[in-house]
Order: sequence, then C-alpha cells, then structure tokens
Amino acid sequence: MKQTLTLLAIVIFALGTPNDTSAKPKQNSKPRPFKAQFSTEFFNAAFDPATFFFTTVVIGDGKATHLGKCSFAAEHTFAFTTPSQTEGMAWNGTMQLGASNGDILNATYVGDIVLSGDSEVPFLLLFTVTFDGGTGRFTHATGSAEVIGLTTIEPDSSNGLFKGASEFTFDGTLAY
Repeated sequence: MKQTLTLLAIVIFALGTPNDTSAKPKQNSKPRPFKAQFSTEFFNAAFDPATFFFTTVVIGDGKATHLGKCSFAAEHTFAFTTPSQTEGMAWNGTMQLGASNGDILNATYVGDIVLSGDSEVPFLLLFTVTFDGGTGRFTHATGSAEVIGLTTIEPDSSNGLFKGASEFTFDGTLAY
C-alpha cells in the first residue's frame, strides 16, 4: 500500500509539473542585432471629428533578421496637424511582423512624421519600436529598434480621407 501511495504521489507530481519550457521566459536570451527593411501601403480606416484622431491601417512586406522574408501589419492613431520641419505629427500604434513559418513578433511604436524636404517623397517617418512578445520562438521576445523611413500621402476617394506608401528601415536589438 505504501509503495502504491508513493507511486501515485510521483505520478501526480509529474503530471502537475509543466514540462513545456516555452511557458517560461528564456533565462539566457541575449540581445542580438535586429535589422529590417519594409515596403508598405496604408489607408486611413477611421476619423473621429470630436478628437481629430485618425486611425491608420498599414500592410506590407520585407526582410528582417531573425524572421527572413516576412509580412508587416500595423495600426496606429495620430492627430493631424500641418507638419513643419520642427513640428510633426505624433503617432503611436501596434505592429506584427510575421515570419514565413508562422511565428509572429509583436511590437508597439511611437514616433513623428515631419517634412522630408523632398517633393517626390515629402514626409520623413521617425519612430521607436519596442518588441513585446509574440508567438513561437518570439513568445518572450524583448528589444527595441529605431526606425527611419519616407512616405507619400495622397487623397483617398474611397473614404474621403487619405492613403499612401512607405519605405523604412529598422536598426536595433532583439532578444528571444
């Protein structure tokens, strides 16, 4: 009887102890360089006239270290003002970078859009990305990157707002 109880206790303990190491943050993950380039298109999905906030949806693709060829999806909000060389539009949002194997890297970002001085691509994007988890190997990802890019903006007759295209690069670190 004593042996049966001991065996039962061992089985209960073994079943109650998680063996999945992905449930725990990796203790030895160290920051590694993260670089990426993306081409995206965006459109304004909503405008709130009470707050003057726009919501923009961004989709695209590119290449990134640790992800290879990947997709880009983001949504951000901002209050539209007339950008000048010293004063831009502050914006913030969330993004997901999707690797071809299905792993997702999540991030939040904040930044500004200012005049670039180039009439062909008139706006400069400057923002900071903070990586905050994801799926697969990026479940416990952390890190950050500085982002710089150029964008065009044009009227969007489908919704009376605007749309555009952007090209940008990331330079930072990622631990996972």
